[in-house]
Amino acid sequence: MQEGKKIVVSVRLKEELVSKIDQIARENNVPRSEVIMKALVWYMEKRGYTRNNHL
Repeated sequence: MQEGKKIVVSVRLKEELVSKIDQIARENNVPRSEVIMKALVWYMEKRGYTRNNHL
């Protein structure tokens, strides 16, 4: 992504995403940041990146 380029996301979508992250964190008794990091790792690996093949 280019520096300074903004991604517009609807407020409703943000609220739904935060709500889902909070729900998963509560159900698994883990911090919200861990849920976000695991989701990012999953997404990056799904897109073909490996842990040793950084951006």
